[in-house]
Amino acid sequence: MAIYAATTFLGAFLLFWLQPLTAQYLLPWFGGASAVWTACMLFYQALLFAGYGYAHLLQRVPARRQAVIHTALLVAAVALLPITPSPTWKPSGADHANLQILAVLAVSVGLPFFLLSSTGPLLQAWFRDRYPGRSPYRLYALSNIASFVALLGYPIVLNPVFGRSGQADLWAYSFIAFAAMSMGVALLRARTTTPVRPDINRPRARPRIIWFALAACGTAILLATTNAMTHNIAASPFLWVVPLALYLATFVLAFAGIYSRRWSGIALAIVLIALYWTIGHEAELDMRIQLGVYSAAVFVSCMVCHGELYRARPEPARLTGFYLSLAAGGAIGGFLVAVVAPLVFHAYYELPLSYAACALMLVWLSRRTASMVRTGAASVCIALFCFLTVSMRPGAGDRGAGAKLIEVSRSFYGVLSVYRWDGGVLEMLHGTTTHGTQIEIEPLRPTTYYGPDSGAALALHAAPEPGKRRIGVIGLGAGTLATYGAVGDRFRFYELDPDVVRLARAHFRYLNDCDAEVDVVLGDARLSLEREEPQAFDVLVVDAFSSDAIPVHLLTVEAFEIYLKHVSDNGLLAVHVSNHHLDLDRVVAGAAQRLGCAWVVVSNPDNLHEHIDSSRWVILARKPRRLVSIRRLRAGGEPNAAPVVWTDDRHNLIAVLK
Repeated sequence: MAIYAATTFLGAFLLFWLQPLTAQYLLPWFGGASAVWTACMLFYQALLFAGYGYAHLLQRVPARRQAVIHTALLVAAVALLPITPSPTWKPSGADHANLQILAVLAVSVGLPFFLLSSTGPLLQAWFRDRYPGRSPYRLYALSNIASFVALLGYPIVLNPVFGRSGQADLWAYSFIAFAAMSMGVALLRARTTTPVRPDINRPRARPRIIWFALAACGTAILLATTNAMTHNIAASPFLWVVPLALYLATFVLAFAGIYSRRWSGIALAIVLIALYWTIGHEAELDMRIQLGVYSAAVFVSCMVCHGELYRARPEPARLTGFYLSLAAGGAIGGFLVAVVAPLVFHAYYELPLSYAACALMLVWLSRRTASMVRTGAASVCIALFCFLTVSMRPGAGDRGAGAKLIEVSRSFYGVLSVYRWDGGVLEMLHGTTTHGTQIEIEPLRPTTYYGPDSGAALALHAAPEPGKRRIGVIGLGAGTLATYGAVGDRFRFYELDPDVVRLARAHFRYLNDCDAEVDVVLGDARLSLEREEPQAFDVLVVDAFSSDAIPVHLLTVEAFEIYLKHVSDNGLLAVHVSNHHLDLDRVVAGAAQRLGCAWVVVSNPDNLHEHIDSSRWVILARKPRRLVSIRRLRAGGEPNAAPVVWTDDRHNLIAVLK
């Protein structure tokens, strides 16, 4: 019994440790986009389905052959270590990101993940045959506990203590131990005589459909909610593992029998109303309140899905088929959110739709139960109606009276929209954050975060005289900074999202009317700069944030080393750090301190009449004298607290919370 439990625990721990670890390696390769985690989860769900299918089909061959096949695959997986993705897989462009992520994961971790995903149902089936009188569902609960421990331990212990590269080595050694333990279990399997069971008819289609639908709904809720959290805050392992840990916790509680349909309808109605309110007030809400509401919504709705799954579970003789249906549903739920939704919807409509599906399934499954549940179900329907009618109407997220939605576009990197305000003002938004405005009836002039008193403007004015400047800009937006270009200047923009380039050229005049020579390099800026020869920029502007989400890989020490390689000895590096939730100037100051650069923080207030938004910048220079004029003109002082250093291996969002 002990070896079954230990192998199950270690396998589940390694499985859910591997998920954020591999995603953290891939995040910098694909622009730090929140959709990276969704694409990774699609891969994990698909491999989980394949692993469960393997465990299910393996039961059809003799016990000794099962042991031989599984041992051979374990040896092959150990031979393929380590799991670190090869740098040769770094993308060269921004197209087909989902396919590229799936390919990298398949090559680097495909076989180990496949075997780990099969461990739960396979060992439970082997345990069932060796100990016919004992329930194998205890091993399932144990695997979920191990998964939960791995996810909580990742941001608290594993990532801070060992870093990314140290974790990869430790994971490889742990997998070798797991393979040895699994071979021991396989040896016991080879010596086990499979008992003769009475003929059991295959389950009807209805139970299988229920299993499938509930599993798909739970996964869709998890991924859609994680998308919303990371899109507006940051694509970070901390924000990946919290909802996933809650998702697993509901499995543990539900399969321990802790679920009450009696109160589930009312609880679901409450969290739906809270979620509706939170989405409508994202801009002004504290990040911790948002995380609390999103987390509560995930927990309650997944508790409904998994509690109903437990109520519909079959007898142990059919457990591999049951798990296979769950894995198939999870894979389809992931596919709908990661692949179908971006193609079909122009906004994140999968979020309300997934919660709607949960509510409707609860209403249907509880249609014959007590009046308390019917009352809760009615509350769910009311909340659902408000949620969908407001958040899914055409042009959802309208800027208010006087704004007309001109175009909306969704890609792997998020949702872009262009509005025209009364009075002839164009505005581009990425999520909830303005990426540029243009006053159509006046000559072009800098607006939003790039006004004459902004850090970017001061850095440009401190560069050599107009006509001789070489300027780099990470993040195109509407192209507003091009207004500072003069004849003879060279502006080089780095932009990750092809849709941003298309909308900037189609609706805004900044790029087309710029007097300077303008180049736009498509792809992740950090990867592009890694491949290029030193550009000798007089000023390099870093402003690549979407909504309040931050591409962490653009703020690490390694990233600043790349930036400085492309800045001339007398050049300046200007980093936009405005953020509702995080003190990013501390991170930039930490990198400057580590690399021996001088820095100054520049703040400017908003001027609504001139369409100028308040902004906060940090400007770096190798030579302190280059910052004297900027300090004299408009300095905002030092960072709000002690500098914080982020590296590719380690970064801590909690440390810079406002």
